[in-house]
Amino acid sequence: MKKQFNLVLQTIPDRHERLQDFHYTFSNMPEKPNDELFEQDPSQYIQALELLSNEKPGLFVNDMDGGKFHFVSHVHNDALSKMVTKFVQEELLKNRCKLDEIWLPLDFNLPKEQMVNIFMSKDALTNPNKLLILIQGSGGVRAGQWSRSLCYGVIVLNPNQNTYIPSQLNDHLQYKKEDFLSRNKSSLKKDIEKPIPHHESPSDHATYVWDHFIQKAAAKDMVIVAHSAGGWCTMELLKNRTRETLSKVRAVAFTDSWINLSLDPSHEQVREFIVENAVNWVESEKPCNDVLCLPKREQGATTCECRSAGHLKHEYTSECCREAVFEFLQTKLQHL
Repeated sequence: MKKQFNLVLQTIPDRHERLQDFHYTFSNMPEKPNDELFEQDPSQYIQALELLSNEKPGLFVNDMDGGKFHFVSHVHNDALSKMVTKFVQEELLKNRCKLDEIWLPLDFNLPKEQMVNIFMSKDALTNPNKLLILIQGSGGVRAGQWSRSLCYGVIVLNPNQNTYIPSQLNDHLQYKKEDFLSRNKSSLKKDIEKPIPHHESPSDHATYVWDHFIQKAAAKDMVIVAHSAGGWCTMELLKNRTRETLSKVRAVAFTDSWINLSLDPSHEQVREFIVENAVNWVESEKPCNDVLCLPKREQGATTCECRSAGHLKHEYTSECCREAVFEFLQTKLQHL
């Protein structure tokens, strides 16, 4: 698979700000899998890409670079994303980090295309110490990724979550990975979308995973890292399961997250918890961890503490502030 992955990475030009940067041509088109195949059956399209070899290297033959092929459409972009996801989940999460993959919903005889996966360390539910929960954002990201674009763009920083995982495993924090927002609906043939049972919405998924896994974990102390729209999903979970979550969750680290603390009076306990025990690292040109605003409890303007993530781009924030996030979480756990 590594050979296949490297072959796919060759499709990315040094510059891709314009379509012309791909230098594509329409010669030798029989070598290219038919785009209609993707619409009919995405898995077959991906399989066709995986069958490419060094002897048969291209979707688009190009005299300028010796015959490498290039993705120049959204279909190709999605195909590359699936290859990246496969690499991240199989090579990083399962092989390197030794995490178990679980497909949801449980007790349903469904094809993988109609399910969603999560990852956890082998003793995540049995270890009585601490539990770390990672929640990514929305869009095309899948379990194990903070940002899809950085995975196959110009990678200066690690766009995946594997750097968060070894850090906490070495410090005896067990690990639970939520794939909250990435597959609320499954893509089927002919563009038919069917909701995943018990996971029709992000909040439904959060509640399901909490009820079936996290709540049953032996850990007495839990911490959450939530990126982007994962922050909204965290807030929904806290509101939907207030008593259960606040009895175990000790701190929340948001990374450039969407959070709303203008809650109705019935959720005052959640608002107070976030103000006291959460920090949001947001995009900023200031040095990482510089305080941008202190917690406020003003009517209509309640906020948790905000700090600089040390980068101006949203997708870079989680990795740029990683050390600051773990320092914050460890401090919270040490002062229980």
